[in-house]
Amino acid sequence: MKKRRIVITGLGAVSCLGIGTEPLWKGVLESRSGIGPIQSFACDGFAVQQGGEIHDFNPRDFVENRKSLKVMSRDIQLACAASALAFQDAQVAPEDVNPERAGVSMGAGLLDNEIDEIAACIRNSLDESGNFQMTKFGGEGIRTLFPLWMLKYLPNMPSCHISIMHNLQGPSNTITTACAAAMQAVGEASRIIERGDADLMAAGGAESRMNPFGLTRYYIFKTLVNGNGVASQAAYRPFDKRRSGFVLGEGAGVLILEELEHALRRKAKIYAEVAGYGSSADFNYLHGNLEDSNGRELAMGMALRDAGISQEQVSLIHAHGSGIPKDDFLEAKAIHRVFGERLAGQIPVVATKPYVGHTGFASGALQMILSSKIAATQQVPATLNYAQQDPEIALEIVARLREDARVEFILTNAFGLSGQNASVLIKKWRGK
Repeated sequence: MKKRRIVITGLGAVSCLGIGTEPLWKGVLESRSGIGPIQSFACDGFAVQQGGEIHDFNPRDFVENRKSLKVMSRDIQLACAASALAFQDAQVAPEDVNPERAGVSMGAGLLDNEIDEIAACIRNSLDESGNFQMTKFGGEGIRTLFPLWMLKYLPNMPSCHISIMHNLQGPSNTITTACAAAMQAVGEASRIIERGDADLMAAGGAESRMNPFGLTRYYIFKTLVNGNGVASQAAYRPFDKRRSGFVLGEGAGVLILEELEHALRRKAKIYAEVAGYGSSADFNYLHGNLEDSNGRELAMGMALRDAGISQEQVSLIHAHGSGIPKDDFLEAKAIHRVFGERLAGQIPVVATKPYVGHTGFASGALQMILSSKIAATQQVPATLNYAQQDPEIALEIVARLREDARVEFILTNAFGLSGQNASVLIKKWRGK
């Protein structure tokens, strides 16, 4: 059975570089990072003071139903904004789509509570000596919470709100696989269209880590750049010999995927074609056996086989590039296994997280948006802050903007700290 072809027709991004895809793309082309001092709350003396924080974001610009905002955490607000921008970019009119054949697939997960809400609840649960009492929590403590409080933090809510906003009555999925979630959401959305269950899908991810809970969690994990206290923008440097972890960010990315004939009928502009998808769980990685970790290799290999192309046809690898020393090494090792020693040292590799910070559930979607822009414009941005080659990572890291690249197939990776992996292969659009 011939596979239905899937194309990318809309891009919506919200990041610390600005609201929209163009501010993101402009910042990347200018080798300008949006990472800076955290301003949304006072963090003097706190272990983490730098991040990819979004400024001048007003959810009212994107959400018409004001009552809905009461049950939207920041993550959900960012997701809805990115979806609105994606549909606007795709120029989808209501009459263009059968709502029963349009759906949504989003990467999401642990949505961090607002500390003021929790603080008030805990404060009202303390006895005269300042000790927490479950009996008080069950009465006075819980009553301080908004009655629909839970709806603000359920991971399926970004998909729910997006489907309501855009009247998407078809498949509605939520993927909760850590940093691989948004990439898997894009891959699974393409599968839904491919097998004929939808003609259009909104796919991506969203997460905000710019709050005390989110920042503290990753500080405890010891995955941040030198503790990320007063680390500058230049400290986030994937694949560089001096890499020491990542800087957190917040953001959302949504792509509009369409079946090719559906897109052509409405004369949509096309950024790129989705050619292949691979997904895996790394058993060895999950059990701490990093030397035999092969999940990354499996995901990339599956994407190539799904597309039916050879390793020699890949023009660019858009790496996960977390900046964690061991993880970057493992990704490089997997690239060598998939492409062989000769090709692995020749295929350009770019990592873009230093521009916006590591945005977790959103990271794969923002990478896919940038990959789509690369395919459409034939410009490959630099890997920000890359200066010193690591002899253990024998890759051709793109260190300067390439303005006249010849990019045909782009392999984009997203690998979760939990050992779940996803790779999506897109192709430059050259017409039907």
